Amino acid sequence: MAEYIEREQAIQYIRYQLMSAPSANVKPVVHGHWIDDDETDRCKCSVCGTLYNWFDNAFLHEANYCPYCGTRMDEE
Repeated sequence: MAEYIEREQAIQYIRYQLMSAPSANVKPVVHGHWIDDDETDRCKCSVCGTLYNWFDNAFLHEANYCPYCGTRMDEE
């Protein structure tokens, strides 16, 4: 004997499963790049504009994100 399920019951079950799934608390990814200022030996984030001194520049150019705002530094 075959087992059947009514369409409305199936829809209600799927809807319940979707509504009970946990939601994610996420932040959108922001892309930016480092802007060099040769006159002051500083660089800044293209998104938040935070300035970093020359000593930090060596670290920042290797970093893939801004330590202040979290911008991902993968933009050309």
